Amino acid sequence: MQRRKAKFIILLFILFCVSAITCFGQNGDDGSEREKEAPPPVPPTYILGSQNIIVRGGPLIPLFFYNLTTGEVEPANLWIGIKFGFQWQGYLSNEWSIGGELNGMLCFSPNFNILWLLPVGVKGTYTIHMHPFEFPISLTVGMCLESFLDSSRIDFFAKPEIAGYWKIDATWGVGLSIAYLWIPQLSSEDQEGVQSGQSFLGNFLDISIGLSFYF
Repeated sequence: MQRRKAKFIILLFILFCVSAITCFGQNGDDGSEREKEAPPPVPPTYILGSQNIIVRGGPLIPLFFYNLTTGEVEPANLWIGIKFGFQWQGYLSNEWSIGGELNGMLCFSPNFNILWLLPVGVKGTYTIHMHPFEFPISLTVGMCLESFLDSSRIDFFAKPEIAGYWKIDATWGVGLSIAYLWIPQLSSEDQEGVQSGQSFLGNFLDISIGLSFYF
């Protein structure tokens, strides 16, 4: 009788151990399945009140001047220059933002005379999000202060732009932008009286690397 009881107790103990191992194994599988089914991290979303500051610099490439009087394309006769800029924008939604931009630009002529450009404008941007990348498409319009030798003037400008930024984290980003700077330089009646054909459309290519701070 005692041997039978001992065998019975041992059998119950073995069954208990087997059932416990099975339960633990199922729990472990559930945990791994939950980890596999865990959703990916949600990319940052901008709301009304989110802001962004970008500091940028790079080359300014003079392309050509279009003479409005003769209808001819004339060479820019300028060397590649440099540009340094500052941009602020406030978000209206996750995609749309509006802000301002200030740039300082200069180019040298073959005689080492300097063309100074200071565009100040309002910028509207639509951003395509592909986390961790962002692709802003924007248009900036405003006024450009120009100075060359003893002549200074202020003209309207427009600048379409496309950029790509890599979001390092929720605060910082770095990227590259390419813009087309278009400046109508219209002569006054007095200038036309002295010499005709002084109205031009200036065309420049603006390439810059930017460091972005989000807050």
